[in-house]
Amino acid sequence: MAKKLKVGDTIRGFRITKVLGPGMMAIAYTAEGADGTKVFLKQYKSPAPTVVWYPAFIEYQRELSRRIEIGKAARYVVQLVDAFEETWGGRTYFAAFEFVENGRDLEHMLAEERDIHARTKIAPAREPAVWARHVTWAKVFMAAIAALHESRIVHADLKPANVFLIADASLEAGYQLKLIDTDFSLLSDRRAPWHGFQGYVGTDNYRSPEHMARGGIPGIPSDIFTCGLILYELLVGLHPYWHEDPAA
Repeated sequence: MAKKLKVGDTIRGFRITKVLGPGMMAIAYTAEGADGTKVFLKQYKSPAPTVVWYPAFIEYQRELSRRIEIGKAARYVVQLVDAFEETWGGRTYFAAFEFVENGRDLEHMLAEERDIHARTKIAPAREPAVWARHVTWAKVFMAAIAALHESRIVHADLKPANVFLIADASLEAGYQLKLIDTDFSLLSDRRAPWHGFQGYVGTDNYRSPEHMARGGIPGIPSDIFTCGLILYELLVGLHPYWHEDPAA
């Protein structure tokens, strides 16, 4: 049975510097390569090497990465640095992604703005500087999605938490945008290896109707539906139909 890595462990030349914790599909770490380069490392719990669709999953991941690397999406998606299988108490699949520094996800940035609104009673989206920034973010976000779809890739789990903004003073918007968590994204022209074995990834309040339907397969229209929800949050300041306050 595969074991969890610890700080100081080294696998395939990557030394673990921090254990970020387990998710539904993988355990996440920060690590350093032999040259000191930081990476975000995932140790997959699912699929396990024993499941029937594991070999097909590995090949599917290669094709996802290839399409991102050779297309316009390379500008907007966190890049895969390395992917490999190792024995660590048991056979396990690992993937190392570029480490994004000086950044925060859109979910936290919007939540911070809402906190300011709660204190000042001024809706963030109504402040000219905030509005202009959000409009720019919205344009770049849609450019990222267009690039992904041009590569025939469906993200399938779009949400503000998967939109990373990296501080960059050289850009008008002040940030570079990167999409994360594409390892369970879908090729729009090829059925996922896990189809019929387990459900598709997705997040409550951000799934499209067909994504939520029993047996539904998210596609490019599903991403577009979710984009509408995220754009509403950016430009209005609230999710169109979900609020943290149950009385809202």
